Amino acid sequence: MEKQPAISNANIHSTVLTLQDSISKLQEIMLKNHTETKADINELKEEMGKLKGEMKADISKLDEKIGTIQQALEKNELTIKEVEKRAEQTEKNLERVDEHLKTVIKEMEDSLVYLEMDKAATYLRFHNIVESKEEDLEQVMAEILAEVLERRDFERVGRSLQSIY
Repeated sequence: MEKQPAISNANIHSTVLTLQDSISKLQEIMLKNHTETKADINELKEEMGKLKGEMKADISKLDEKIGTIQQALEKNELTIKEVEKRAEQTEKNLERVDEHLKTVIKEMEDSLVYLEMDKAATYLRFHNIVESKEEDLEQVMAEILAEVLERRDFERVGRSLQSIY
């Protein structure tokens, strides 16, 4: 067997002390790092908690705003439906009024035709009056006009005729 160099106890002891010192320093550094890391983690947890609270508050505000917007939309939709109903009613009423006006116009046209026919018949009667010596032409015309005008007081009609002629 070969002889290994003898390491002195002092060297070993010195190496062990150096190793122990290094291990002790490493432990201190690790403890310091662990403490700092724990503090950083706690700080991050606090910040995240604050952010989480702020985000919840923001979300709550957004939810309120969304609720308000939805209520406004529903109200607007109801208003639109009411306006559409009123527009339909107005349109129906306009159609009824239009139909009524058409009927009235037709009746007026028919009445105008009958009035024109009565007027023409009255003129024709005036043209067909045969004047005789015993009759008063104004009196006959007043009677015809009173009959056409459906008035009984042909004397007044006669006076009106005299004022015209």
